[in-house]
Amino acid sequence: MAYHFDSTHTVRLGVFDGNPGFISIHPANFASPFEGRDGFMSIAEYAYNKGIVLNETGSYKFGFYFHSHNEHMDTGENGVSESNYGFYFIGNQRLTSSFAGHHILDGFLQLSYSPVKSNTNRIYTGVGLVLKGLATKDYSDELGLAVGYAHLHGTIYQSERVVELTYKYPIGNHFFLQPDLQYVINPSRFDAATPNALVGILRVEISI
Repeated sequence: MAYHFDSTHTVRLGVFDGNPGFISIHPANFASPFEGRDGFMSIAEYAYNKGIVLNETGSYKFGFYFHSHNEHMDTGENGVSESNYGFYFIGNQRLTSSFAGHHILDGFLQLSYSPVKSNTNRIYTGVGLVLKGLATKDYSDELGLAVGYAHLHGTIYQSERVVELTYKYPIGNHFFLQPDLQYVINPSRFDAATPNALVGILRVEISI
């Protein structure tokens, strides 16, 4: 549900089943939403749809999420399930519409915080730049550089960091290729020390 006060201010509210992915893992055990012991997930968000610097466009979102109960994932230190909640901020700002002559340069910032002790990742920060129009006149190609940082709890490392370089290029009007290169510092997926990892991905997108 969304309410637009005007072109600048928007409020959104969503309520979801506490574990919607269960049906994809166990399709034979279908149950109606909000049944069982998974509780519900709610998200409230305020969006300011206007740039705040350099007279350029932008958008800024402040959100709060609350998970009432999840027996499968959010378990407190005493083994009893507990509610989960947190806050997030997503900012996108156009820095210039005429970078290096005719390119567009955008920047973004992502922040999240959850004070619940059972969360492995309580603090996350991401920042990056996106350059558009490097090889196309309609700015449909995008070169992106980003850095992400996750502060961890209860893992072998106290933090995980990633540096990402990606380039999205259109082929025709409905087809995109996007190679993506990531360097992960202190991978924390496993309970043992893991060497830094270099990861390559190729995304294919079809727009209808």
